[in-house]
Amino acid sequence: MIRFLCVFCAILLGFLTLVGTSEDDADDILDIDFDEDATLELNSVTVDEGVNTLSIMAAGDTNCGSTNINAALDAADIDELDEVDIESVELNDVSGTYTANWTPDTVTEFTCTVTVSGSQADIIISETAIDGDSGTITVSSESYDELEYYLNNRNETFTYCVTCDDTVLTTFSVTYDIELDVNIEGTI
Repeated sequence: MIRFLCVFCAILLGFLTLVGTSEDDADDILDIDFDEDATLELNSVTVDEGVNTLSIMAAGDTNCGSTNINAALDAADIDELDEVDIESVELNDVSGTYTANWTPDTVTEFTCTVTVSGSQADIIISETAIDGDSGTITVSSESYDELEYYLNNRNETFTYCVTCDDTVLTTFSVTYDIELDVNIEGTI
């Protein structure tokens, strides 16, 4: 009888070990890698005539937008993202465009700056010479490392603002559209 119990326990222990290992292996097999590039479009920011561009952080300023990476990911409407356990979001590129109009038309160029602020130091991501009705913005490569903080801390809110040197302008309106091109990695 004791011999029977010992054999039964050995078989049971072997079976449980096999089942436990099989479940772990099955979970590993069922994990699907998710690796996708996406474009996160930030809400447009407009600086208009009469906006005091020196006090950009006042509540309700229309020349600032605010978001966090998780909100931007939700707004991007990426297939299957709800099912992904996100491991990392890496920045590939920052790009943007502007549309502008101003008076007097004798002014051929003025400068606008895009800054990002939050719990980290303020980051200047672009200083662009506005010299036409529309164009692309130039983004400093140094700002990429600073922006990585917000990609690694996806719930951290940051504010992005546009200020323009309006000392020579009578009226103006500049709208910026900014995009973050990212790579999202995780498992489903």
